Amino acid sequence: MDLQGQGFHLRRLGISAALIAASALIAASAVFTASAETDVTVSFDRWNSGDEYVMPVGAGDFSAMVSVVTNALELHLSKTDYFAEGELLSPGHVTIAFEGLSTNGFTSFKQTLDPKNGLVTVAIGTKTGRIDCTLYGDRASGALVCDVDDTRTDRIPAKPCYSIWRTGKGLVDAYKVFADVKDGSILISCGETSRAAVLKTTRESRRAVLVKGWADFWEKGYVILEGDVKAEKLTRWWWINMYGYASVGYGPVPPKFNGGAGLVQGDRRHWGKNLWWNNTREMIWPMCVAGHPEFAKAILDYYDDAFGNILLHTPKWFPEMAGTGAVVVEETMKLEENPYFSKTNPPPPDVTRPYREPTAAERAKSLDIRRARGNAYTTHVYSSGVEYLQQLIDYVRFTGDRTCLPKIARWLRGVTEAYVVLLEKEVDGKWHLHNTNVNESWWKVDDSIVDLAAAKFAFFQTVAHGAEFGFPANLIAAAKERLENLAPFPTAEKVENCATNRLITASVIPGDRIFTACRLAPGVAKKADANNETYLVMPFAMCETGDMYRRAVATAAETFDADCHEYGWPQTSVVAARLRLDDAWKKVWNHAEATQKWPYGGGKSPSLKLYKGAQVEEAPYLDGSGVTMTGIQELLLQSHPAEPSADFFRGGEVTVLPCKLPPNWKVRFRLRARGGRTIEYP
Repeated sequence: MDLQGQGFHLRRLGISAALIAASALIAASAVFTASAETDVTVSFDRWNSGDEYVMPVGAGDFSAMVSVVTNALELHLSKTDYFAEGELLSPGHVTIAFEGLSTNGFTSFKQTLDPKNGLVTVAIGTKTGRIDCTLYGDRASGALVCDVDDTRTDRIPAKPCYSIWRTGKGLVDAYKVFADVKDGSILISCGETSRAAVLKTTRESRRAVLVKGWADFWEKGYVILEGDVKAEKLTRWWWINMYGYASVGYGPVPPKFNGGAGLVQGDRRHWGKNLWWNNTREMIWPMCVAGHPEFAKAILDYYDDAFGNILLHTPKWFPEMAGTGAVVVEETMKLEENPYFSKTNPPPPDVTRPYREPTAAERAKSLDIRRARGNAYTTHVYSSGVEYLQQLIDYVRFTGDRTCLPKIARWLRGVTEAYVVLLEKEVDGKWHLHNTNVNESWWKVDDSIVDLAAAKFAFFQTVAHGAEFGFPANLIAAAKERLENLAPFPTAEKVENCATNRLITASVIPGDRIFTACRLAPGVAKKADANNETYLVMPFAMCETGDMYRRAVATAAETFDADCHEYGWPQTSVVAARLRLDDAWKKVWNHAEATQKWPYGGGKSPSLKLYKGAQVEEAPYLDGSGVTMTGIQELLLQSHPAEPSADFFRGGEVTVLPCKLPPNWKVRFRLRARGGRTIEYP
């Protein structure tokens, strides 16, 4: 039976829950053999072709970008928590020099990234012999290793040299870098503890741990598409992105979306020193499906650990929330909000505490403050906390982790109180929104579709679970009344934009054929490219059937920035897959091809160029890579429920191959569905 492009459902095939569970156990213990038959490596056949010709290697936290120059290997170092002078910096640079070597004397050259085996290899041929360098991260010690095999008859042992361009406060003493030579290997460590641990190892013991570690890692999930160049490239990008994330994703704090895969030049890391939720969430999206919920959990824990500070500072960021228990996650949250960096964090309050609804006068004052407050891209964004909550609940659906329930309760209470403050009842008897930003794109507009979706999700969960969490009855009642009378999502028959400026609305024909990002009128200006009106599809999953689905399909076809050019973060490709559009695979390909621009396969996102004329920015980005991985996985497996769903422990119907794929593609994968099931195809 050919299932390509048809989609099939486990329930429709009559597979029982018990059999699904049994098959998951069988799949989890099966031996993965694809590494021997599928090539996902990438190679450079020239040295020093440009600063972008680097390859990542990491030990789970401490990492390096590796390049080759005239007579040396250059390792530019990163560590996810090397925090100094108020921002994340590089721990420095290591040069591994080969005396007497010159590119003029190279008879052959090949640098290869092998994500399946966790290796970067450099093979240099000379007239007097070969130099083979094998670089990898040693997870057990947290060190980076370069095993050198030099058969040149005139060889002189490789010499490592560490350098750093900062002094004083820019140095983190606990993370001093060492470059030791032992038995033909260069051992690069960050901190005395790591150094002591790696010096106790041998090449044989490290290699044994490396082989087992990566075999176990890929056993939990993989994707293989074959049949043409596009299928093979998508496969390679999926593996390289997963490898790159694993190289930096096991540290005390999760990697930052910009430069998290590894800095390339000095400390260059643009988009500021703060976290941007809009870009961080893309790092969460693919991880549970890929079989690695630990990466999603690390990010979710990072925000939850900061809950006390977020609650404390919400009135500072959003003065209109003063005097309430509202929680609003600032789009550009400071790293120091997390107690790992700040060392302070008030304990979260009891979710059963009494609730007092704001008076009419207090509500009017709050709206006046919001109207008067200066505006920019992120100043009036309120939905991030609800998106976080949804991702936390989704993590539980994948893992069944009941320890997250208290976290869900405190976030649910905080975001529910926030939207109680934001909504205003109008003469139509409906609760509407005024003066909020539709994420970064539309500023101080009415009835933001993203905020309405966020409010709907929060109120629904409070009504469904508030009593079991111990929420006060009057808060549950307030959420129920608002949920029942929430303003409808804004729609139109057609929206036209000015010919001279596609970001300004020229005309709006009333109707309900498509969704609009907010209550639009001629002259309303959009400030940034993003398909906010399709947030109802992804991440909110509120367009699964009926009129909602039909509107979403029409909306996706008519958004004027549907491809979002080379922006890494827009989820257009994921929306196409969720809607199961006929051309969904093309959208996934287009996004990947436009953003996986680093020669080794890493992702880009708009920022300052690495150098004038470069195709990539100052460092690899993890947001676009997360979208690429999510899009690929959504083409192959879907299990999300129609939101809002009251069930924290199961997903929706599991659908394998929900989207049409090219008929010549051959598909294999092992991925995880909600409900904790491992699905292997074929």
